[in-house]
Amino acid sequence: MWAAQVEAWSSFFHVDFECVWHHFGGERHYAGLDGLRVFMLDWTTPWVTYRIDVEETIDLGGRVLVLDNDCGRREGSAKPS
Repeated sequence: MWAAQVEAWSSFFHVDFECVWHHFGGERHYAGLDGLRVFMLDWTTPWVTYRIDVEETIDLGGRVLVLDNDCGRREGSAKPS
């Protein structure tokens, strides 16, 4: 499944892009599409359910701003009624 995603995403990402995750304990850097995969696995591990809805993408020239709505339920949290 990941190989199909890499093929689909490769035209949207520069070959040497980097993802930086800023969090309470500092930051972590993830390089390339394999790094993006590790980031997504790190981020989604504690969630029972999780989804990202992209609301808008904005071309800023050399960068792209993605506005999204993330929804999820963490392990141990109550299910909404």
